[in-house]
Amino acid sequence: MGYTIKQKQGYFMPANFGPWPFINSHDAGHYSEIRQMSVTYVTDKDKLAKLLPKPFEPADVPTVSYTLQCCNGCDFLAGRGYNLISVDLGVVFNGKKDHLQGAYAAVLWENDTYPILLGRELLGAPKLYGQIPDPSFDAGTWRFSCSEYGNKMLDAEVKNLQPLPEEMCRQISAGAGDANWMLWRVLSKMGGRGTEVSYPTVLKSKAEVHKAWAGEGRIKINRMTFEQAPISFKIVNTLRSLPIKEYQPSMMAELSLDLLLRTARKIE
Repeated sequence: MGYTIKQKQGYFMPANFGPWPFINSHDAGHYSEIRQMSVTYVTDKDKLAKLLPKPFEPADVPTVSYTLQCCNGCDFLAGRGYNLISVDLGVVFNGKKDHLQGAYAAVLWENDTYPILLGRELLGAPKLYGQIPDPSFDAGTWRFSCSEYGNKMLDAEVKNLQPLPEEMCRQISAGAGDANWMLWRVLSKMGGRGTEVSYPTVLKSKAEVHKAWAGEGRIKINRMTFEQAPISFKIVNTLRSLPIKEYQPSMMAELSLDLLLRTARKIE
């Protein structure tokens, strides 16, 4: 007899070796230690709207956020870690049933293949591979970057950081639990000829912020060619076209986080 794939079990390809034990025994993915820094700016509302699939619309304050996370103690990687840079857009979702405000994940670059595969297959997260070194610190300034095949796509810096009080850290932690992280799950038909699956989703997380700082940030997006970044060049050049009208305060934080897998759902 051949192996039967059980429709009510959670699988990770290749499925013929049985259900993936982690997804069937955990309600969340736990990150025991994250160092996070972000650069956020206000952009042109009309230009941002052109990047969003309907029924997403720009929030009243149309923002673009570049966030570095250096993740350690990831239970789904048996305690290992990785670095990521996410680009999130400030949006509202005005569907027939759901009306939400939060962040829309435009793209995530990560420097480890396994979390990329897991996030794409299980959550529909728009993850790509990127070369993301640990951030550097010099003369009061933190710097982080992302490259493809050794060609730098973006540079960011965060400086003049001032510590936030413990009460503010508690407020940030509480707000994180209410935040909506929204995605668009797309799977192409065999051979890429059309779309098999296409719908928006939302996911929740729970964070405990231990320390946080606020300061100033800057981002530089480099124009890329196909030869330099064959996978990411179009993404980077499109993001580069979003004008920087005004920077918002940058943030750095040390936190732990639970990605609440069981909250992931289709929104309509």
